[in-house]
Amino acid sequence: MLTGNTLSLAWSPGTGVVANAIWIGSNDGSYELWAKPESGSSDTFTVPTDGRIIHVRLWSYFNGNWHHLAYRFTTQNTAAVMTSPASDNTVLSGASQTFTWTPPNNTTVTGIWIGTRPYSYDLHARNETGNTSDTFNNLPTVGGPIYVTLWTFMNGEWISNLYYYIGAGGN
Repeated sequence: MLTGNTLSLAWSPGTGVVANAIWIGSNDGSYELWAKPESGSSDTFTVPTDGRIIHVRLWSYFNGNWHHLAYRFTTQNTAAVMTSPASDNTVLSGASQTFTWTPPNNTTVTGIWIGTRPYSYDLHARNETGNTSDTFNNLPTVGGPIYVTLWTFMNGEWISNLYYYIGAGGN
């Protein structure tokens, strides 16, 4: 996993290599993020911070043909992060629960979904622009699963973190 928005690559030019090129994309073989010839043996690239897997192809031209090696990296997810209750599998305190989160820098919108299934919002869904906490009432108290999805809108995309809790009364 990358720890920021920078991907630094270094490679050995190889014997008989006449030219190199780098492709970086969201799918294997794609190059919508970067595509450029390389004259040296290292380079640094700016990549998204939305948790996606990026694919890198290092192309080398030798013996009259282009050949490539493929690599995969996971970008850092910089969506809002739950700070309270912080851990998965926490039993909530009751039908009313305050959730607190830390939004990333440059966030334009954060939303919160609360549901009985992953990424669902059958219990609550709110736009939380500018907020870092909110209290939700009427949560189940029969010990069932409660999923909380924090949505963050950054760089034209929605990214999320999913949390799992247990309704009050559960073990």
